[in-house]
Amino acid sequence: MVKVVEQWKHSCEHNLSNLEQNRKAWIGHAACALAFQCPEDIIRQAWGYLTKEQQILANNEAEKAIKLWESEYA
Repeated sequence: MVKVVEQWKHSCEHNLSNLEQNRKAWIGHAACALAFQCPEDIIRQAWGYLTKEQQILANNEAEKAIKLWESEYA
């Protein structure tokens, strides 16, 4: 997710500045798209296969990346 913040500056500005959007979901999908070229519908489906603990850990990492973006670019 940090790579998304570093490499997709315009996309982050557009999507992370929108406080009405699910920013954690967006940055998680963006990270999967960047790393694996995986489309959003597959990421959404895969999310349901994660354990609750894995989802919490993923959301924590998303929050860290969003805070990084906010401190660097917002």
